[in-house]
Amino acid sequence: MANDLSNWRDDFWDDLGRTMMHSTGAVGRFKTDITEQTDQYVVAAELPGFQKKNIHISYQNNNLSIKANHEYSAEQHNDDGHLIRHERSKQAVSRSFYLPNVNHEQVKATYDGGVLTITLPKQQPGENEGHQIKID
Repeated sequence: MANDLSNWRDDFWDDLGRTMMHSTGAVGRFKTDITEQTDQYVVAAELPGFQKKNIHISYQNNNLSIKANHEYSAEQHNDDGHLIRHERSKQAVSRSFYLPNVNHEQVKATYDGGVLTITLPKQQPGENEGHQIKID
């Protein structure tokens, strides 16, 4: 029984962190650094825990859009194999950034260690057609 109570206390503190994150408005957003250089923009977005296949990037009308989805499911059983807890959570985040005059055909993206890095080479001002960006 004492073991069950210690798990409950640990879960309480884990849940408190998630609850506080929801109440601070941090849900749906992620930390991003954008560096402008003379010939390109470099975007570094922190997306830990997301799978590459659930991250979608597009560039259209001078706007870079990043969207990601994450689903989590965990079950806990007692010694008899009976389900005592089943938790599920779903998170969707997205951000958009105005980055003008990008050569959309040469945009590169990588995802490593929970950090999405997008390199957007600049071009002369003009019309850009939007398209999806593949993550290497």
